[in-house]
Amino acid sequence: MDGEHGRLDEAVSRSRKQLEKLRARLSVLPEDSQHEIAPLIDAYTQMLSGSRLLRHARKRISDGLV
Repeated sequence: MDGEHGRLDEAVSRSRKQLEKLRARLSVLPEDSQHEIAPLIDAYTQMLSGSRLLRHARKRISDGLV
């Protein structure tokens, strides 16, 4: 179970880093595109920051030994 939690934590960490890279690349896009994509990146970042999604995933790992 701890191994699964560790794998989830690692996946979340890698995803956050990728989102940071994407955010850094926004500056090369046209302004309209920046305004459309930035809120999506913000939403994904929030989902990876203690959201219900992650709490539920951790609970499934613990309770269901998934």
